[in-house]
Amino acid sequence: MVALGQIKGLFDSVGIDVAKWLALIDEHALLKHVPPRKGINPFTREACELKAPASTAIVHSGGTEIGSISLATDGSELLIVQSHEGSAEVVTRIAEELARLLGGQFVRDSA
Repeated sequence: MVALGQIKGLFDSVGIDVAKWLALIDEHALLKHVPPRKGINPFTREACELKAPASTAIVHSGGTEIGSISLATDGSELLIVQSHEGSAEVVTRIAEELARLLGGQFVRDSA
């Protein structure tokens, strides 16, 4: 995955509304939650289910995963936008749309 940038509030003092983001993952046609996957607990060696945070979304187009958007893990209320190789332009357009829907802005990482 390639880091593209962040979706943040319009002002530094205002972050993204997390509840609005979670609702948008459920509502937007190009987003979906990360499905759980099976894994092995390294301590017990028993099978377990691994779940991504509800605030992480897969970005897809035409049934193909092209990127992801997730809530920052440092406590800041911003979203981290990533794309697969070759999908940066499409994911950027989607991130810009999502930023508008969330009342924020997409800030591209400097190259």
